[in-house]
Amino acid sequence: MRSGLEGHPIDNSRRRPRDQWRITLDSALEHPIEVVVSPPEGDPPFPIEAIAIEDDTYFVLGADPEFQPSSEHPIRVHTAALEVEPAAPGSVVVRPGQPLELLAVVHDLARDPTWQEEWVDQALVELLGETERRGIATLGLPILGSLHGAMTAAAFVRGLEKAIAGVGPTSLRRLWLRVPEQGEAELREVLRSRQASAAEP
Repeated sequence: MRSGLEGHPIDNSRRRPRDQWRITLDSALEHPIEVVVSPPEGDPPFPIEAIAIEDDTYFVLGADPEFQPSSEHPIRVHTAALEVEPAAPGSVVVRPGQPLELLAVVHDLARDPTWQEEWVDQALVELLGETERRGIATLGLPILGSLHGAMTAAAFVRGLEKAIAGVGPTSLRRLWLRVPEQGEAELREVLRSRQASAAEP
């Protein structure tokens, strides 16, 4: 069986605005993963059980931008902040919620640049492993490393394919790739190229 990306544009007469692609990731899997590519704004294209968030070792980039007052004494808050241990780049930390939040640690703000492609690749493996351990069937996923870094769509898709081949997920059935407008054209071109390669004998 062929491995890679297969797909076609969604019927324009039935799609929501700018929902551009439905594809199948890795047709060699026993249960291929349907992928919908659409913008992060608005409602998900299907109900999601978990959502990945691009974050850093101290969880600053993925924090809620709105101020959340604490009932703790300021000294206790300050002391707790000083005692926090950084997460390892490439790791994934689970935060309870509906949907479940999977904090993908792909940045270290003490470094320049703050991100590395290998951290993104490792985080993708950890994300898929987490979905498998928890039996998650639907996941929202941004192009990690592109929101606060320079990760390209081509490098991300290569890393995602490698992670799928390595983990071989059985529970994940649907993936929402959350792509902002400025990255949509690049991702479409990458997908077209992948489709052409997969179609070759």
